[in-house]
Amino acid sequence: MIANNYSIKKLIGKGKFGNVYLGGCSKTSEQVAIKIESSKSPVQLLKNETSILNYLYHNGCRKIPFIYWYGKHETNPCLIMTCYDVALCDYVASQAMDDVRVVIIMQKIINILKGVHDSSIIHRDIKPQNFMIKNGDLYLVDFGLATVFMDESKNHIKETRNNMNILGTPKYSSIHLHDGIAASRRDDIISCGYVYLFLLLGGHLPWENLPDALDPTEYEESHILHYKNQERARQKSWTCLRIICQDRCTGLVRFFENVYSIGFSDRPKYDDLVLQ
Repeated sequence: MIANNYSIKKLIGKGKFGNVYLGGCSKTSEQVAIKIESSKSPVQLLKNETSILNYLYHNGCRKIPFIYWYGKHETNPCLIMTCYDVALCDYVASQAMDDVRVVIIMQKIINILKGVHDSSIIHRDIKPQNFMIKNGDLYLVDFGLATVFMDESKNHIKETRNNMNILGTPKYSSIHLHDGIAASRRDDIISCGYVYLFLLLGGHLPWENLPDALDPTEYEESHILHYKNQERARQKSWTCLRIICQDRCTGLVRFFENVYSIGFSDRPKYDDLVLQ
């Protein structure tokens, strides 16, 4: 029993730095999600996620998890939050997704990010696995890597170009992160574009399932010079991406034309990105 109120029922997800369990509340019988961080985690992801979610909730964001409890379970950080019906990636695999339905989902995604960004937060790990569905509505989860993009003086953080490791999920990371540039609002939006492509292609991306290099390098998989990240960067370049988009739909071309032109500290024109 956790916090004298919550019990673990079964494992529903494994991550690099912890696990997610389906749980229940003994007082209300409500289902909850229980995240327990590994003691080997080099960073305090759940502590950061809790701070970010509480801040966003108090700023009026509601398309995010609600926190029931945060503390230590035995010796590990533990976060108890909203339990959802299904992840977007699994929903796509079980549904026939026409273009109209994809556009509706993308409109919801952009509107959620607008609210998060207007609270001076960037997510930094946008992907289909981090959008959840509950009672037919869409929510953004997993804020462990999220951070503020404004300093204490309300100035935008400065652009840096010496990041050799990709933060987040390389398959959905913005083209700019492949170039070693720090993330800003535009990169969350560009990652949304890759989610858009994922949805239109029926649940896959052109640069997934890449073969291993014949001559493996010494770089780790998160390093921008790793073979797979070099190939992902090539395919995400506008030269290649435009051809991929043209083969699918013109709306996708317009979306990427807009988001690839956003400057580091620019506020994206969210309303212009909502597709018609």
